[in-house]
Amino acid sequence: MRLPATNALYCVGILTLLLGLSCIDIGHNWSDDFALYLQQTQALWEGNTEDLLKANYFAMEHSYAHVGPYLYPNGFPILLLPIYLIFGLNFWVLKVYCLLFLIASIPFIYAIFKQFGCSTPKALAITFLVVINYHFIRFSDHILSDLPFFFFSLWSYYHLQRQQYNSYFQSIFLGILIFFTYNIRDIGIVLLPCLFAYQWQQFKTAKKASLEIYLLPYISFVCLWLMRWYWSPSVSTKQLSLLSETSLDIIINNFYYYFLLVGNYFLIFRNIPTSIALVVACFFSSLILLGIYQKGNAHLPLLVYLGGTISICLIWVSFQGMRFLFPVLPFLIYFLLEGIKGLPIAPKFQKYIIIGLLLSSLSQSLLTSYYYWQKDTNEAYSIELQQIYQYIKNNTPKEAIIVFYKPRALRLFTQRNAVQKDISTAHYNLKKRTHSLLPTDSILLKTEHYILTYKKTR
Repeated sequence: MRLPATNALYCVGILTLLLGLSCIDIGHNWSDDFALYLQQTQALWEGNTEDLLKANYFAMEHSYAHVGPYLYPNGFPILLLPIYLIFGLNFWVLKVYCLLFLIASIPFIYAIFKQFGCSTPKALAITFLVVINYHFIRFSDHILSDLPFFFFSLWSYYHLQRQQYNSYFQSIFLGILIFFTYNIRDIGIVLLPCLFAYQWQQFKTAKKASLEIYLLPYISFVCLWLMRWYWSPSVSTKQLSLLSETSLDIIINNFYYYFLLVGNYFLIFRNIPTSIALVVACFFSSLILLGIYQKGNAHLPLLVYLGGTISICLIWVSFQGMRFLFPVLPFLIYFLLEGIKGLPIAPKFQKYIIIGLLLSSLSQSLLTSYYYWQKDTNEAYSIELQQIYQYIKNNTPKEAIIVFYKPRALRLFTQRNAVQKDISTAHYNLKKRTHSLLPTDSILLKTEHYILTYKKTR
């Protein structure tokens, strides 16, 4: 007796929740993107986003590498705002909140592939292979925009597909939804050409709607974009300036690493020789390409969406890992299963391959959850660092500039601006005890791993 689809989705959701919760630590690691998101959330509530922009602009301009933008789009800070107002800087609650966006994505994944004409078992298999994957599961331990962006991307794509072009409200709502997705992560802009491709496909094959119905999503998007542009503090965009630095070498390197990630999605590559990783990546990439060959003609909008997203990843100046592929992974898995279906082997062996992928995904997620259950990932908010933050708040002036290798995290916890470079205008230096001291440094605080010094001469 088969489990009804709704019950199966509930089971997948509960399992995902349990696996994700087991990964969550009470603090946060040193990947300090989370710090700027939380500072923007605070700034939205306090109405001082302009001050934050100036402070972070200074910090980013005095950092050694691409640390992050001057400000993120404000979609994710808006989502964080109610949780922050109720719970404050409770990292565990904020992480659970982000995890819930992954849980909420489950019905959209299933519904999208039912729209594609997939059978119930196949749509459930795709859903399982997405959310019960160790990359998604371990990402529960982060306060970042990726899981909310994943949810809104899927929600947008779902409505984009089901848009029947007979309702003004639906068209306006779709434009709002795509804009908010874009307002979480800039790469969400690829939903617009995807929408155009879908409209073109509908225009050629179905009853034609009025021109205003077709245009309303774009009009609502542009109106909201203009409102954001008018009311948001602005400075030259760092992302655009970074894109000017892209090169053929960067594109080739990104292609190589993202190619490896296709295999890494299904198999943990830790301690595996590169040659084996390449073979695994070639195997799964070949199946995906076979699936695209088999079904690509029926999914022009999807190919536009995949091509736009992957192209932006390839030209970006820094490799961002699996999280940049989150929005397109459900569709890559769909083509993977179509590729398996196209193999010249008996259907029962095709089924065995899919069952093997499901069991492998589950086992690796269980191992990952157990690993994170035992591992202390709290690097940025340990007891030692909380003592340092408190000392800085109590013993340094508000206008102090501190040299530290994680400037955004230090500013979040101390309300003092920080830079990575040891510039002449800096007042203090917080560094690991393994680093050498300068003759001009005066030690103010020593802990087990860090030294806070005052720079006598500037």
